[in-house]
Amino acid sequence: MKVVKKIISIIFTVAFFGWLAMIVYESYIVTRGEKPKFCIKTEEHKYDDGTTTECIGLGYKVYMYDRTSIEVQVEFGPFWISERK
Repeated sequence: MKVVKKIISIIFTVAFFGWLAMIVYESYIVTRGEKPKFCIKTEEHKYDDGTTTECIGLGYKVYMYDRTSIEVQVEFGPFWISERK
């Protein structure tokens, strides 16, 4: 039973650090101006002054603004952030 618990613990630890590395990598490439690589769902919202592209990943969201009324170009954060209006 101890061996099974140890194996499960190792699997969860490796999965957690892999997920964490994915988030750090995604944050790095997005802040450099590149498009996100690990999007689960992508939506584009159109407004009078431009568009906003929303990328939903595993536990995070990326908003890429191409609008004249918003100064920020890219916003990376946890899944509960919302789009700037």
